[in-house]
Amino acid sequence: MISRLDSLVEDIRRGSESDRCYTYAYMHLDDGRFVQLGIAADFVQSFLSSFELQRTVDEIGSFHLVDHVCFVGTDLTVIASSRPDHIGMDLTDPAMREAVLGGQSCSRVNRENGAEIYDIYVPVYLDGAFAGILLVGTSMGTTAAAVRTTTLWVFAGTSFVCLIFVYTMFANFRPNQQLVHLAYHHSRTGLPNKVYLEEP
Repeated sequence: MISRLDSLVEDIRRGSESDRCYTYAYMHLDDGRFVQLGIAADFVQSFLSSFELQRTVDEIGSFHLVDHVCFVGTDLTVIASSRPDHIGMDLTDPAMREAVLGGQSCSRVNRENGAEIYDIYVPVYLDGAFAGILLVGTSMGTTAAAVRTTTLWVFAGTSFVCLIFVYTMFANFRPNQQLVHLAYHHSRTGLPNKVYLEEP
């Protein structure tokens, strides 16, 4: 290592002794010697991709209606989760395993700490190959509250429209009643006129 740096980490490159790709790091020792360390590129890539996956899971988990998010690997073990205690857990439900491995999305309601959680399982494919399962869970309490709020707004809107309709009907009823009265009665005396008497 010709550089005067204390340490240096190179980009991934082919090794001089083999055809495999490595990333190399060098470190100067106090006595002038240096240490070279090579790490296989596929190991580095798999190590770094776990951080990218975890970041994506955390980002999805930060959405308001999402309770938790997990990514289940091809071995059906949780490898990334918005809840660290879920990492390492296995997908044990045989029906869910069969559906997801068959390429179908599925869902179910789970009880967790006394609350109902709606879990959605979606198979993920990269370049046509099965890469794992994205599991997104949302609290049924949150969903129920959103449904209640929406229902109240729909009820209030419908009531308002009905009140306007009823008001319009009554507002037009009285003038129409007066017009009918004028059509069948004399305007000065108020007695029935000829049209009224000729009606069957």
